[in-house]
Amino acid sequence: MWELAAGLDALPHGYAMHPCGVILSDASLLDRLPVQPTPDGAYPMVQADKDDVEDLGLLKLDVLGVRMQSAMAHAVAEIRHTTGRQLDLDSPDHVDLADPDTFDLIRRGNVLGCFQIEPSGQQDLIARLQPRHRQDVIAEISLFRPGPVAGGMPA
Repeated sequence: MWELAAGLDALPHGYAMHPCGVILSDASLLDRLPVQPTPDGAYPMVQADKDDVEDLGLLKLDVLGVRMQSAMAHAVAEIRHTTGRQLDLDSPDHVDLADPDTFDLIRRGNVLGCFQIEPSGQQDLIARLQPRHRQDVIAEISLFRPGPVAGGMPA
């Protein structure tokens, strides 16, 4: 009976949608995998967990961590509150992706609070690599986080 209970305990107890998880596929995905509507009914949600999705050979992306989304929304609200400026994070006119001061901080390893490059191991690696462009940062993340490499994604 204990073995049966342990086996049942390992089964999913409910479902949840990753707020920024995306599976890339063509429309045939809906014919190949069981899906259900998201809680708001806006999108089809695959009935598989993150590991099963990978085992099926599908490409999944974690577009942005939830904690970082909250931090960015808070920062935008604070900028609006303190300066009156409405910042649009999707606008290249508002966010310079090649800002030299930002890359100077990154090269010095001052990345506390920076999504995906904050862990101490990455702080050390990024400071040694001395990135000059965002492509350099992307390469550093791929070196440190082996998911894309292990999945055979880099060309």
